[in-house]
Amino acid sequence: MAQVASKASETHHSTELVLRHTNEIMEEVEIDLWTSSQYLQDDNEQHEVESWE
Repeated sequence: MAQVASKASETHHSTELVLRHTNEIMEEVEIDLWTSSQYLQDDNEQHEVESWE
């Protein structure tokens, strides 16, 4: 029974590590997407200015 509890604890711990790592990756992806959208927005605004001139 102790072995089962130990294995469950190990599995829980590695699951937590995977989830934490996944969250870090998602935060990086969000930052990249936000940065990309800012570039696109700036680019669109630049085109609008050019088309008005």
